[in-house]
Amino acid sequence: MSLGGVELIEVAAGAYSLGEGPLWHEGMRRLVWTDIDAGRVHAMGVMDESPLTLYEGAKVGGMTLQRDGALLLFRERDVARLDADGTVRSLFDVDDPQTERFNDVLALENGSVLAGMVGKDETSGGLFRVGVDGSMRLLFRNTKYPNGMAVTRDGRTLYYTCSTRGVIVRFDLSGLLASEPESAWDLAEVVWRCTRGTPDGLTMDAEGRLWSASWGGGRVVWLSPDGEELGEVGLRERNVTSCCFAGDGLGMLAITTAGGGVYACDVGVRGVRGIRGVAEHRSAILG
Repeated sequence: MSLGGVELIEVAAGAYSLGEGPLWHEGMRRLVWTDIDAGRVHAMGVMDESPLTLYEGAKVGGMTLQRDGALLLFRERDVARLDADGTVRSLFDVDDPQTERFNDVLALENGSVLAGMVGKDETSGGLFRVGVDGSMRLLFRNTKYPNGMAVTRDGRTLYYTCSTRGVIVRFDLSGLLASEPESAWDLAEVVWRCTRGTPDGLTMDAEGRLWSASWGGGRVVWLSPDGEELGEVGLRERNVTSCCFAGDGLGMLAITTAGGGVYACDVGVRGVRGIRGVAEHRSAILG
């Protein structure tokens, strides 16, 4: 069902080739997102200013916010730091011949990062853990497009989107981190199978419910922790890529698209059932 009473506003008009990875930067009080194919990172206040271009260069698949406020850019073949003054510094290279570039990433409470990498074929992509020392460890492969992730507030459960299979699964996070790559996928429990479009980016609200962007489905689907469809936000663009909570009190749902603009809808106090997000953990990679 549609989420009644939610007004969807295009806050950044234009045709972003592959808008992705939205992130609310509390220090800047701006929404930050990447246009992957254009090799740019943009930022803007939610509904109150025009977008700024913070970065141009190699493709950025995903970003995290470092504990000191810098942006960590997960690019094609390296991880780089973008400081407030615009300085970009590569921290370390990535040598994995089976993959093309980073995709969605997620910081964990201890400062490490879970990072998906797009495969060169249908099974060579996978999920990696990036340690605070810059080391990378493969968790599993067997996908081409690893996508959106979210971790429960108690840190025990990871939700992970496999676009190749069209599913969202959940893992016991500690079990996944302790497992071997060959057997890790056996720990996955399918929570939701997308029947319209392909599941892409993912975020979680303060009550532990999931919001999944549907590539080709023209919507963001609202799900219970067990995968029950609670509602959806429909968009005119078919290729909806990702979403995050943004703005004061994290009461705005910001949505990115491919070939279209960036949108926001108020799901906070004035919206649906007082829905709000929770602040994402910050990374501490080599910092």
